[in-house]
Amino acid sequence: MNAKSTGLHAVGRCMAPVATVATVLLAGCMSQPASKSLDNPIAPRILGNYTVECEKQGGNECSVPLIITQEGANCTVAYVFSRIETARNVKVVWYLNKAEGYEFDATKGIDIKNNNGAFDSPGHNGGRKHQFTWKAGPVASPQTRQYDIVVKHTASGNTCAFTDPTIFNRGG
Repeated sequence: MNAKSTGLHAVGRCMAPVATVATVLLAGCMSQPASKSLDNPIAPRILGNYTVECEKQGGNECSVPLIITQEGANCTVAYVFSRIETARNVKVVWYLNKAEGYEFDATKGIDIKNNNGAFDSPGHNGGRKHQFTWKAGPVASPQTRQYDIVVKHTASGNTCAFTDPTIFNRGG
């Protein structure tokens, strides 16, 4: 049985049902405790205040889930990982829990602010519009950047709401 047939998606080294965000949060892939409750109605766009450490996933690719928490034309995108830490030459792949009806903007799906070459090669991952990727480039010193999440509801063309997370290139 594979992940697709069971409705499970790989998140780091864990397998967790995407529809059950609480399971993802409790799966043991995170390095920091949550600062907000999943039941907190004030923070519907922030499902966790966790750091994903890409090296712990293994290989040169790092998966980062984003969750559509409010569907339709007035959609909302939430994240579990408020911070991503990676070394150079690691491909970071953000993916939506819903492949149908939502897509990343083709050029700015993940729009890293003030990017000065710390990250390169942006775009849809293998032509999949529900995935967006950047590769951590070589940097002389560690750099932290905030980024925008630009996801659209395909039927209406509306951009989904979100809150700024960060990405950190340790260099090395």
